[in-house]
Amino acid sequence: MDLPLKQHPLLLLGLLLLWASILQASKNDTESADIITEHGRSKRTLVYTFNSCAGVLIALSIPLLITGRNIFMSYNFEANYNMPTDSTDFTQGILKKGDNDQIHEGEARKARDTSRMLTSTPKQSSLSRKKFYRTIELNLQRYGFAGKRCILRMICDLAETPLGHENGVLGDVLQLIFTPSLSQDENLPSEFARAEQLGREQGNCNKYRAHCPASPIDLVTIVLKH
Repeated sequence: MDLPLKQHPLLLLGLLLLWASILQASKNDTESADIITEHGRSKRTLVYTFNSCAGVLIALSIPLLITGRNIFMSYNFEANYNMPTDSTDFTQGILKKGDNDQIHEGEARKARDTSRMLTSTPKQSSLSRKKFYRTIELNLQRYGFAGKRCILRMICDLAETPLGHENGVLGDVLQLIFTPSLSQDENLPSEFARAEQLGREQGNCNKYRAHCPASPIDLVTIVLKH
């Protein structure tokens, strides 16, 4: 069917309006999608600089009952944690190490063998009584005391007159430090054992007092006669 010529402009105008409506609807859909995309939130992670760490420190402070002095015995407990420096620490987690091609069965076997060797070898303490006495000796000499001779006198004095439980934590620590027999045999020079034996069995430390007139132990203790 042929349309009259005068209706062709109306048809053309209708097609133009339809096309414009389709373009406007498409534009609105695109803008709506852009708005949704702009306001959408993806998972975010926080990374730190290299060698960053966070720590938790808990301190337990115990007052020592000493007249005229404010002294506290403190025990510190600290835990440090390395901070992530790569976002894959969050996205991959523990699986990240499993993807490392540098870890193979040969290295794992070597690590296990090394661990067994270290376990079978007895560990020696880095702090021995001999080293501790040497440190005390050097510090005593720095403050004008007779060094090793004063250590022998303190060992003898505390063997002759031990510090009881009424002296608190400080008394227990001093008694532990200057009683060589309370720890394992560390091949100390025999003079330390003789000083303890002389004070405990004979109760006479004049031999050591002659070489160490002022005992450092007298700075924090006083002998009470009952």
